[in-house]
Amino acid sequence: MQIKFLDYQENIFEKSIDNNRPRVYVFDNYGNLRKAREYYQRPFLEKQSFFISMDDLKEKLFPTGRLLLREEKRTLLLYELLTEEEKKELGIDYYFDFIELAAGLFRFYDELNEYLVEELDGLQGWQEEKYKIYQDLYERYCRRMEELGYTDSTLAFDFRYFNDFILQDYEGITFVNIIYFSPKEKLLLERLEESGYELELFLQLAEEDYDRENLRIKSFTLPENPVTEIDLYSAEDDLLQLVNLLFQLEQNKGLQDFSPVILDADFVNSNYERLLSPDRIKVEKEIPYTETGLYRFLENLYELFMTADRRGGELRLEIDVLLKAFYQKGFRNYYGLEVMDLKKLQQLAGNNYAYLSEGLLDSYGDDLLKFRRIFADLKGLYASRNLQDFIAFLEEIDLERLDEDRFTNNIGQYYDALMELASIEEMDIVSLWNKYFPEKAAGFFRLVLNYLRYKKLNLIETDDTDERIASISALLTAGHLNRDWLFILNASRGVIPGEGSEEFLLTEKQREENGLETGELKRLKEKYYFFRHVFSSRKAVIFTLN
Repeated sequence: MQIKFLDYQENIFEKSIDNNRPRVYVFDNYGNLRKAREYYQRPFLEKQSFFISMDDLKEKLFPTGRLLLREEKRTLLLYELLTEEEKKELGIDYYFDFIELAAGLFRFYDELNEYLVEELDGLQGWQEEKYKIYQDLYERYCRRMEELGYTDSTLAFDFRYFNDFILQDYEGITFVNIIYFSPKEKLLLERLEESGYELELFLQLAEEDYDRENLRIKSFTLPENPVTEIDLYSAEDDLLQLVNLLFQLEQNKGLQDFSPVILDADFVNSNYERLLSPDRIKVEKEIPYTETGLYRFLENLYELFMTADRRGGELRLEIDVLLKAFYQKGFRNYYGLEVMDLKKLQQLAGNNYAYLSEGLLDSYGDDLLKFRRIFADLKGLYASRNLQDFIAFLEEIDLERLDEDRFTNNIGQYYDALMELASIEEMDIVSLWNKYFPEKAAGFFRLVLNYLRYKKLNLIETDDTDERIASISALLTAGHLNRDWLFILNASRGVIPGEGSEEFLLTEKQREENGLETGELKRLKEKYYFFRHVFSSRKAVIFTLN
């Protein structure tokens, strides 16, 4: 593979993209992929080049012809295979105790696969015991996936399935600023070269900082004579940092070449979208589904569901929980509740009633008529015999009362999630739901909420963008562009001082001994991404928190 090293002030997309030949261009993230497309001009009446991320390329080069399990479904299957003894050893009573451990285990075995590690060395006694449990469980998982004819992204990355059909009409493959290839990805590159493909790698990195043999960054050297003008500011708290940023933007907005780009080194944890008007500064962050009115409505219903008293065959709802739900706009709108209904509920609480029961509804007649719908909905959910019954009931919710015009696809994502979950019982993943939850209906409800929790939404773009100064995006996934004015937020909380790494079973030293990625290497990559943005800019203004 031919490797070309570029200076930080060179435009890597202009240098790497060839408009005259149809090639495959591979990127480490979608931010780079999207920006690179802007530099590509499709030749008239000729085949166009193909832009793809490294993860997607690996998926397309290893087609198995099998259904690919993702997210909740493979966790459900893994839990199905746990023995009672293993549950006891791992401290697991029911399914929701297992989700976090399962996520760590899947990441762990994906990493072992990427780094070609077949056996772990140097384990302590307690680690050996845990590793044996994990190994036995994962081997059963692999066998069961084979029996069912399913696969996942880790199992599919196997050279038995290698097929280069999607590449055959292109003249070569260009990897753009991918500073690290795993050992198995390195084997993939060798296979591609053996298949006759011309490979090239463009890197915006000093040649002495790159390990050609292992195809990965090995160090980072600051430029001897950087041309970037750097200003460093510190603030006592986050709000002052934001005020300083706004002051800088306002002070420089009259400059002829002022086109600011704002990158946040702690993007995941910051919440600037709550503080800034998108008409002025847009935060390029997907919104968690948990912030939708629909999700909050379901949470209110779930809390009523879980706190209800059903002894003696009569449904009783806690008035305090009802009052809490009442204060949510979506809940009020859905059930048509008004101020008079609130006063009646408060009056009952003032008369020392702890529960609103069906008998109490009957005795008050029409005064509490609107609350009957809440009782009817909850009784419908309690009556669900299986997951499909439960989801069928949720599909009947009048979503027009809960829709919000600020999101692009909240209703579509809701139905997609329900369809994905409804298919579980048809896939032979789960034998008996009673193994997963102590009470089925409550478990189904939590399963739905948990599934929706990981969905992301985008806000609808408004037409009023004439006053917009800039946007804020994540530093680590931002496109590798050259910029005139760069502002970096949260430098001290983000990538610069990062210490340690996420540990699953192994210590940092053991990871190094077994050939896995270490925290030191992770910090080196993050350091590179940070300083690459800085030194490829003409002016960089960096904000840190004390």
